[in-house]
Amino acid sequence: MKCGDSHNRIIHPGIPIKSLDGEESCAVTATRAALANYPCPKCLVHHNELHNINGTFEPRITKTMQKAYLDSTRAPNKSEAERILQSRGLHATQNFFWSLHYSDPYLSVSYDKLHSDDLGKWGKHLWPLLLSVLAEDGVKGQLARNMRNVSRWRNLKHFGNVTTVDYADGQDVSRDYGKSFDFFKQHFVNHVIEDIQQKGATDNYETRVGEGIHHEVRQAYKQTNCKNTDPQVCSCLSIKI
Repeated sequence: MKCGDSHNRIIHPGIPIKSLDGEESCAVTATRAALANYPCPKCLVHHNELHNINGTFEPRITKTMQKAYLDSTRAPNKSEAERILQSRGLHATQNFFWSLHYSDPYLSVSYDKLHSDDLGKWGKHLWPLLLSVLAEDGVKGQLARNMRNVSRWRNLKHFGNVTTVDYADGQDVSRDYGKSFDFFKQHFVNHVIEDIQQKGATDNYETRVGEGIHHEVRQAYKQTNCKNTDPQVCSCLSIKI
């Protein structure tokens, strides 16, 4: 292939990094989701150990996952095939990335700050738990008043009543302060150091860049005549930038 400096080189294409949320990570690795015994798309941590962010767990690699899949296809009955797949947290799916060079489907799954931290551990677990603690102490209203008094700087988001902001996605949160942290997004912190060492800063592969512009695109679309919208949306966004 002729490169930008006019030299011909042999190119080995691959997909070393994927920017995905948790559900998408399970889809591209053909692994079972959060309620499975082995829910992580990067390693074989058991569901009961998801709280252990300092543990060492067997990593998923193409060789062992492919073997488990092939063993399930040779099983004498469906029950045995399902047992084999469940023991590795796999679906009965032949993963496309197994045959694509330089594209390890498990190693390329990357830590996503948006869904793991902002909308995950904080948004769906710690924030609702914090509100429940403040409510029981009778100071929830004080938090709302303090937030309303924050200076109104340009481009700074301002919350009139922060305690009603729905980060919890409609899910009830236990008032038991010893709540379990055996959930996938808590465990994923176990992989963040490895990802930074291998792929650089998390800004390189988090989903915030793509998903963060959804709101702006929707607003720009509403300003179009709904015909040949691409150049109109781009024009609106460029003016805003």
